[in-house]
Amino acid sequence: MTTDPTQPLPVTPDDSVTPQDTVTADDTMADDTPHTVPGVEPDAPSAGYTPSAEAATAYPPPAWTAPPADAPREVSTSVRTGTIVWGAILVVAGVVLAASAAGFTLDVGLVAIVALAGAGVALLAGALTTSVRRSRRERAR
Repeated sequence: MTTDPTQPLPVTPDDSVTPQDTVTADDTMADDTPHTVPGVEPDAPSAGYTPSAEAATAYPPPAWTAPPADAPREVSTSVRTGTIVWGAILVVAGVVLAASAAGFTLDVGLVAIVALAGAGVALLAGALTTSVRRSRRERAR
């Protein structure tokens, strides 16, 4: 069993608080009348407000500004080589499964080696083709 070691703070009367500064349950913000605090000027309206020269130089300029908007990039609508290669791998895997289910005897290790080698060659060829096309496009500009 634990005991709570907290103690209430002593309360002393404060002479700086006057009854007019005290908020009561009758003070609500539900109505549309502006509420003011004695001795405090209301804020200037935001529409048409211009700071004075002194206020404008009181704060340093912002440390970060947004970068300028770049021109929209050209979106490639061509099919990616990787998508084609992975699709081909899935097709080969499906054909191998269908062939083994049909009763054909396949050397799975050899099929996997040939499929991965073919996928690697296709990825390299696709990367080289994309590189050549890109350099031709840049030279044409």
